[in-house]
This record gives sequence, C-alpha cells and structure tokens, in this order.
Amino acid sequence: GGGGGGAGGVRQYGLILAWVLAWWFASNTLTLLNRHILVVLRFHHPIIVASLGMFGTFVFSSLKRRYAAASSSAGGDGDPNYRKSPSLSREFIIKNVLPISFAAGLCLSIAQIPYFYMSVSLIQMLKSIVPLFSMVLGVLVGVEKPILTKGFAILVICLGALVAGMGEVSFSYVGFFILVSDMICFTTSQALTQRLLQQSSVPISSVDLLYYVTPGTLSVMAVGILIIDGPKMGSVVSTMLSDPFPFLAATALGAACNVTATEVVRLTSALIRSVLAQLKTILLVIASVFINGDIVTGQHCFGYSICIAGMLWYAHPTAHKPRGSSLPK
Repeated sequence: GGGGGGAGGVRQYGLILAWVLAWWFASNTLTLLNRHILVVLRFHHPIIVASLGMFGTFVFSSLKRRYAAASSSAGGDGDPNYRKSPSLSREFIIKNVLPISFAAGLCLSIAQIPYFYMSVSLIQMLKSIVPLFSMVLGVLVGVEKPILTKGFAILVICLGALVAGMGEVSFSYVGFFILVSDMICFTTSQALTQRLLQQSSVPISSVDLLYYVTPGTLSVMAVGILIIDGPKMGSVVSTMLSDPFPFLAATALGAACNVTATEVVRLTSALIRSVLAQLKTILLVIASVFINGDIVTGQHCFGYSICIAGMLWYAHPTAHKPRGSSLPK
C-alpha cells in the first residue's frame, strides 16, 4: 500500500543519507591526513600514499567475502549481496572490470600530485567542474540522459570554480593540468562503476566489485611506484615503520572512503555523487582554513557561492525529471 511504499522510500533515503555522511567524513579526513603525510611529514611519495587506501580496500573486501562465505556455509544469514554475486568469468573481468581498474589506477597515481602545487582549498574548489565530466562520461557510457537544464546548471558550477580559481595567487598551470587529468580518469572509472553495479546482467555488490577491481588498480599503481620510488624503497619502508600510525590511519580511512563512495554510486549515480562531492567540499574548505591555515579570499567565496547556486539549480531538474535506470529502483 501507499503507507508501506512511503515508509520504504523514507528508509531508502535514510540509508542513502547514512552512506553519504559516512563517505563525507572518511573522504575529508583522508584528504587532510594525506596532505599532512605529504607536506608536514615530508613523505614525498604520493603514489605510495594513494595506494595505502586501495590496499586497505582489498584487505577489507577479501575479509568481507570470506566472512560472508563462511556465514552462508554455516547456515547463517550470510551476506545477501554475496550470494547473488557469482564468480566472474575472465572475459567479463577483461571487458568490464579491467577498464575500471586502469582508470582508477591512473587517477590514484596522480591524485596527490596537485597538492604539491596548490592549496587544499583551491584544489577542492577547482574540483567543482567534476560534475561536467561526470555528465559527459555518463551520457557516453549510457548511464545518464542529457537534460538541457541539468547541463546549464553544471556549467554554472564550472563558472563558479573558474572564478574561485582566478582568486588564487599561487595558481599553478602544471598542477591544474594534472588535476584535470585526474578528474577525467576519476569520472571515467565512476561512470563505468555505475554501469556495472546498476545495469550489468551479472548482479554484483559494491564490496564484490571492489574485490575484483583493486588488484588491477594496485598493479597499475605498482608500475608508477617502481619507476619513481623503486631505488628508494628501503628508506621509504624505514620511514613508514618509524612512525606507522599516520600510514595505518590512511590505509583504514582509504578503505572506508572507497567502500562508502562505491555504495553511494550504487544507490544513486556517479553524477549525483559528483554533485554531492561539492557539498562535501564546503566542509573540507572550512576545515582546511582552521587546520592548515589556508587563506580563502572574498573572490574564493564569491566563486564558490556561484557553485552552490549551480548545485541548487541542478537539484531541481534532478528531483523532478524521470530518473531512469541510473537511480534507485
């Protein structure tokens, strides 16, 4: 009946909100911690830092699958998502999983580099253009429908990001180019992830997907680590062992961030996740001002207010247009 459907809808949105808040907390905390490791601790090995979270994700997903399998074999409730997910064939992995691993590996390999050139506040403001890439990639892979008003709203978000970026004295073209490359790789992996989670003929849970994606992602990152940090691995390991807590925390937070973010994509869409990330950025900018002493100028605030206006405009057509296959059923 209508009451049951309404209660189910409220429960579903409550579940989405819980995952979003968990993702916001893990992601913002991880960003600040990674900057601390790279800048304050002077651990100038960004690919290794980025790989910690992915390694933690693989460990978590492996343990989760083992627990679910053991629980199911013992006659317990087990994990429903695990029971629905069959072993993936080699052809399925090559066609659907490896492209995600490759894009995610490239993204994570260069994700920390812009922080050497620009402040956390500026980087997060410039990342306001991620929804534009998400919309384009979503349309290309068939998980989003082109909606004119939505496109205009995203352009307003991008305009605000540009205005905010122009107010940064330490703007770096090298950092900006790397950041844009990172965003393209990121949105590609997210769009492909959404298609696999929501439209694949093979049902697969978020944890199962991460279990299959992480080995390929780590392999891509390992190439970069060997090229850049190979000769220095002895000193790198010694540094990490001398003060292991920040690195262990980054491993755990990275796993939490990956799991919660993937679940948000499964429950909503890659594009909505990108828009939600802009709201998350507000919290990060505020935290960075107080924790890192980043300076936010009036022009930053003006540009970011334009971004927020664009996000509010974006929310209107999203709420009232048919959602199709890319949103929760």
